[in-house]
Amino acid sequence: MLYLLFLFQIIDLSYNRLRKITRQDLSRYTSLKMLYLSDNMIIKLENSTFQDMDKLISLDLSINGLSKLPPVIFHLPSLKRLYLSQNQNINIVETVEEASPITSPLESLDIGFNDLETLPNLGIMPYLLLYNISGNNLDNMEIKDVAGLCNLKTLVNDNFTTYFTNPCDCWNIQRWLKEKKVKFTEMLCEVQTQGKCEQ
Repeated sequence: MLYLLFLFQIIDLSYNRLRKITRQDLSRYTSLKMLYLSDNMIIKLENSTFQDMDKLISLDLSINGLSKLPPVIFHLPSLKRLYLSQNQNINIVETVEEASPITSPLESLDIGFNDLETLPNLGIMPYLLLYNISGNNLDNMEIKDVAGLCNLKTLVNDNFTTYFTNPCDCWNIQRWLKEKKVKFTEMLCEVQTQGKCEQ
């Protein structure tokens, strides 16, 4: 009996070439806590797909062909880990804007390797500990892109490039991260000294 209960709490459908998944497909798994849909061929999700997933803690949608996410994902009451990497057509910025403010208690968010030109405005996310933005090539980055992540511990920014419209933003972001004791890979700033930049 415990084994069956465990099965209904964790479902791994990775590497199955799935093209779609609907609310009806998930409707009988009301106690589901972890759902792995990585490395499939999912292009679109209906707005209602995850609507009843109140106990879902971890959702992996990485390595698919998603262009848009249902905003309800960012309002799931138990969601702590969300993996969205390698969905190169995804418009995370638009989805987050539509979902704002985010109410899910996310502790880990992975949006790496999505060919993003700008980071989404996450707003205030007091629970977020790990934010993976690696593998993106941003047109600009400002301190407001991380300022609402007040308890951030790790910013994963490997294989990452960004152009700073204002070179001082480079120093200011890194100063903020260091003051918060966030682990990250230092970025190369254009200006020679921090002293030339104001906070």
